[in-house]
Amino acid sequence: MKKVLILSVIAMLALSVMALANANVLSNNPYDSANLVQAGPTCSSSSLTVYSVIGIEQGFVATATSYDASFCGATGNPLTSAYVNSGYVLASLSVESNMQTIAVGVTYTLTGPTGNPSVSSSTLTGYLTGLSYSSNYSGSALTLTGGSVSTPWSGTLKVIGPSSIQPWVAAGDYTLATTFTITPENTF
Repeated sequence: MKKVLILSVIAMLALSVMALANANVLSNNPYDSANLVQAGPTCSSSSLTVYSVIGIEQGFVATATSYDASFCGATGNPLTSAYVNSGYVLASLSVESNMQTIAVGVTYTLTGPTGNPSVSSSTLTGYLTGLSYSSNYSGSALTLTGGSVSTPWSGTLKVIGPSSIQPWVAAGDYTLATTFTITPENTF
């Protein structure tokens, strides 16, 4: 009985060694998240290849700039500001990235006094609903230009106010806070 048991164990070990010798490559797909390559005992040369997949995450560098706009109260025409498309620039966002587009959200909050019945924050907000953006902004993504392997993609999103504003607005009493939210898109 002992001899039969010992012979059975030896036979099972021999089969395991033969199975290992025949196992060359368990996976050679370069797109698997993990590759396992294995070779069993052998007396000849063997070549094993593994693939490492490198994922690139979107990165960016961004600078936000605010601009002050001064108006002549009698006419509501801007006196000082950067002009774009018959409007004035209230804020801008300059971005460099390793991808051609980047998701950007824009919100703004107007704050100011409400004591003057003829000029209120809501009155001024009505004139600011005409805000527009530079042409490379689709409403959800900023399209960047000029990128290559050695240089980043770059672009500027400009928040543009209407060319006129409510006359007789109290000077220096209102502030427009613009918030840019940038969300990188990471795909592998």
